[in-house]
Amino acid sequence: MDMLSQNARILIIGAGSGRDITACILLKEFITSLNTQLVDIAGFLTPWSLHFFNNQIEKTINKIPVEKYVKFYPAKRRALQTFFEPLLIKYNDKFGLGINNVFLFSLQYGTDRLKKDIYELVTTRRYDAIFVIDVGGDILADKNDFSTILTPIVDLACLEIVSELSYSCSIYLAVLMPGVCGEIPLHRIDEIINETKKNNSLIDIITFNKLATGFKKYVKINNEINQQTKSYSHTEKIIREITEKEISTNIRLLYKKEYQINNMAWKIYFPVQLGEKYYRSIYLFDLKSFKLHRNQIKMRYNSIIEGFMRNKLLGACGTEVDLSEVLLPFNKEPSIDNTVFLLSPCCHTTIDQREAILNYGLEYIKRRNINNILVCMKDISLFKGEISSTAYEFGNDFLFITNRLEHEKIAYDLYESYIKLK
Repeated sequence: MDMLSQNARILIIGAGSGRDITACILLKEFITSLNTQLVDIAGFLTPWSLHFFNNQIEKTINKIPVEKYVKFYPAKRRALQTFFEPLLIKYNDKFGLGINNVFLFSLQYGTDRLKKDIYELVTTRRYDAIFVIDVGGDILADKNDFSTILTPIVDLACLEIVSELSYSCSIYLAVLMPGVCGEIPLHRIDEIINETKKNNSLIDIITFNKLATGFKKYVKINNEINQQTKSYSHTEKIIREITEKEISTNIRLLYKKEYQINNMAWKIYFPVQLGEKYYRSIYLFDLKSFKLHRNQIKMRYNSIIEGFMRNKLLGACGTEVDLSEVLLPFNKEPSIDNTVFLLSPCCHTTIDQREAILNYGLEYIKRRNINNILVCMKDISLFKGEISSTAYEFGNDFLFITNRLEHEKIAYDLYESYIKLK
């Protein structure tokens, strides 16, 4: 890329939580040179869990490495002693990634507070360019695409936060293999890309192959993460197969999403078509120019539960926190003692699966003595029997259920948030 000056200071942000941060490594190899002075990368912590660094609960911005780190799942009441993000510095040394710093962003405190702290970070670090990279392109969604997207809370908040930074530098949006995540249908990906060509927000298309240094490092890092976490990323697996096997035709696949509550699991399948024109490529956009054409989507919220409600009100098929226990709004510091379970499966479930998930989830929550539940009003008819706890209706959209009378104020505060989101 000839748009970066020598000795540039660069920040690359993985737009979503989880494995999106590893795509920063792939992008880095194409946008930097031997004359690049500094490259930092950043990603988002998963919103359905809480993270502790050196025995302190996550802050808006968390710099690694740290000596101790724990990931806590409120819904499962258990913690993982290790998770992969803090190990990126170790991989940096092992694979010679050329990364200076790694930052992990938290949305638990809301978008405005995170935007303020990111602004302080970029001004202090004096970046010449900021890149936001998304895997698959759900970040490109227009308001009419919400009926199929499954992970909008983090991606779209990232897009909004970065677009609103009043900081003078070049800001780019990169999308690795548009459509590969399966959240936006191929025909809509085509329409969106054509739209960006017409409005000149698309500025470059980077292509690569299996021999590219960045791709090799991307594979190595994900192999390490797979071994560390005893799991794998389905999207990363598809990217690898398309690249290594040099596939050059459109393909149709059945993607799988799995929900689990306690020991019960449900497998949800949905069809996806991938377009060969987007294989082995990174689409690069002028981020602020692109966001001008998405201004009708407002992704500001003060807590994860507000982010959930906002996306559901926009018609999202699913969110990252479906069937998760998330924090209730807080004033100063988050607390794992004040949570609400979001009993809301995605739209790809069959009616039988949905009914089974809702009723099993309700019984499980009762057994676990979880105090608060939020469900979508459209699902109420699928519950068998009456709901015995106190319930508060939020218009025609949500039902807040609590088994503690003293949580009336919590219900009122959430209702106030809901009214503002409307």
